[in-house]
Amino acid sequence: MVEERDGQFRITTGRSTFEIRPGGPFPLTGASVEGRQMLDEARSGLAVTIDGRRISWTVSDVTVVEAGPLRAELAVGARHDGGSDLPLEAFATVEIFAGTPVVRLSLTLRNRRRAVHPGGRWPLGDPGSVLLDAADLTIGLKSTVRGLHMSLDPEATPTPIEMPVDLLQASSGGPNWNARTHVNRDGKVTLPFCGYRLRTGTREETGGRATPNFALDTDAGPAAVAVPAFWENFPRSIRVDAGELVVGLFPAGAGDLHELQGGEQKTHTVVLAIGRDAVTESPLAWCHDPILFVPDAVHVARTGAIPGLPVTDTPPRDDYIALVDTGLDAALGFFAKREQADEYGWRHFGDMPADHESAFQPPDRPFVSHYNNQYDPIAGFALQFLRTGDARWWALMDDLARHVRDIDVYHTSEDKAAYNGGLFWHTNHYVDAGTSTHRTYPKDGAAGGGPSAEHNYNLGLMLHYCLTGDRLSKDAAVGLGQWVIDMDEGRLTPFRWLSRADTGLASRTFNHQRPGRGAGHSILACLVAHRLTDDDRYLRKAEAIIARCIHPDEPIPTVYVENIEACWSYTAFLQSLGFYVEHKLERGERDAACSHALRSLRAFADWMTVHERPYFERRELLEYPTETWVAQDLRKADVFYWAARFSAGDDRARFVALAHRFFDYAMRTLPTMKGYWYSRPLTLVMTQGLRAAVLATDAAWLPPAPAVEAVALPPRRPFREQRAIAVRRAALIAAAGLITLLASAGWLLASSL
Repeated sequence: MVEERDGQFRITTGRSTFEIRPGGPFPLTGASVEGRQMLDEARSGLAVTIDGRRISWTVSDVTVVEAGPLRAELAVGARHDGGSDLPLEAFATVEIFAGTPVVRLSLTLRNRRRAVHPGGRWPLGDPGSVLLDAADLTIGLKSTVRGLHMSLDPEATPTPIEMPVDLLQASSGGPNWNARTHVNRDGKVTLPFCGYRLRTGTREETGGRATPNFALDTDAGPAAVAVPAFWENFPRSIRVDAGELVVGLFPAGAGDLHELQGGEQKTHTVVLAIGRDAVTESPLAWCHDPILFVPDAVHVARTGAIPGLPVTDTPPRDDYIALVDTGLDAALGFFAKREQADEYGWRHFGDMPADHESAFQPPDRPFVSHYNNQYDPIAGFALQFLRTGDARWWALMDDLARHVRDIDVYHTSEDKAAYNGGLFWHTNHYVDAGTSTHRTYPKDGAAGGGPSAEHNYNLGLMLHYCLTGDRLSKDAAVGLGQWVIDMDEGRLTPFRWLSRADTGLASRTFNHQRPGRGAGHSILACLVAHRLTDDDRYLRKAEAIIARCIHPDEPIPTVYVENIEACWSYTAFLQSLGFYVEHKLERGERDAACSHALRSLRAFADWMTVHERPYFERRELLEYPTETWVAQDLRKADVFYWAARFSAGDDRARFVALAHRFFDYAMRTLPTMKGYWYSRPLTLVMTQGLRAAVLATDAAWLPPAPAVEAVALPPRRPFREQRAIAVRRAALIAAAGLITLLASAGWLLASSL
């Protein structure tokens, strides 16, 4: 039950009651068991320390997001006493569960300041960063702790331990714990030791990986604390003494200061039980591996509710399944890749190494390279989970979604509109990340830049939200749709005084405004945002980009097969057209915009029938003929899937046969290549091959072709980017000014004679 009185919120779950009040400690003001208050308000809450100065946070606002019979969720904002110059923000999701004494706190600490990124490089040590000595969540206790039990493994029975206790996880504890993945702003790895260190009043022990649970016996009743993914998100700490419990979110004594980059945030999850948790023998052990609901795969497919998932119980072809399952292989799969690169720690955990970037490196000197959700492996993992029910796909999806929305998204409104709220690219090709972390462009060895439309993936974040209910994923997915609108908005640029036209940044690929991945990703990002919000701004933007880039009656140039390096990604655009048409049909909107997209897709598919063939049959046009190009051929199969989906009769049969041709080629060729198991080709197989893999098993399940009237369309209007218009107008103004100046000078000269 959630009660609100005079701005104070009380949530009662049975014997336990939680309180949140503006002005009180953040994120919880109080917690009691059967009326006995357990939290000492004066000593509780979030605090950060910077340059030795302790800064405290209090609740600023509270919103009830959900107050259902099983669960309550509240969004809690915070303010700090560090002054207006401190660019840190904090907010939390507080979840409380009926009939239990448990509260789950997801606290986000954000540096809202922009990065300076001189020369388009984004290294650690940027002037926009904030360096933290520590950030701690303290649970001050009203009553004395009489006894403490602890386990460092959720499968183990907690055993008594003497106080005070200080547990610090300083590194991953794995074989590559001090890898160059963890360099700081000085390019040095300063992790103090391998694994964890446990100190009590009389002893010290060390070990590899801690997954701790602490159960406290106090005068007011029992309590417990657990931190999911504790060792994975190192450094982390938990300290307990007779009067308080402190969770070190960014703990002191971890070997260095904690650098929160400009526009970077981190969400920390802490689970508390105020009262006796009886779900598992070890209190809160369940929160490290909670029960996973697995929906029936056949039912999910037949609903048609999942964008891009074939509406059939027909399974993918066996060779496709075998190739996808490489992602779970003990030696080659995504979990193994984490260990090899030590992709752990609060900034890295969840991401996967871009191991294909080291293809030309000596095996003993691989690059540190981060993948940053290229081609949307979040969506790939989600679709594979829905297809199989395998919890390992779920874990990969969940870990990556949490990483992307915190670290890979640029959380600021202070930079240029083309960057604010955008998604950072993977590490630049064939260079070491160095100190650039997950921000693409290191100080050395690569050109500079920033987020752009050609790397914008939010379908997986939407699927993660739909499967988990986690609002942070929804907000991130919608935010990437808003980024499309903002980067294209001429009124947000310095050129606005000369032109208010669209910038063209949302649809640009390799400096052209034709079909390409820039426009394609923007279309799909807007469709995702529209699906999540029903805000027509996003649908209208997608339609404007489609109209800008393609017309069904225009001849298609052969540049798409003659200049593959610059133009290959037209297939990504056509795939987005498929998603768009499906979205419109689902809404019953068979209008001129739908007809435009459908006819354009079919026209391009007809053109591909004549001109396209596997990339390796034009190997001489490829700068680096790697396994990725074979995996990219799956996009062609997928385009023909969409063309078959929207066609009938002989046309459908022709497109199905072409989808089979390209799918067969990729399935036959890719497993024979040296790097078929790299992150990038496996992601392409998961995300781009699923529909063609099902089609290859049986095409009879395709629904009837939709009846969409082929309305007359006006010619495509030539699009000029805002910058080009502004530069021309500036030149005209300058020329007019020069003419005026010369005329004035001539008049003055004539007047003096």
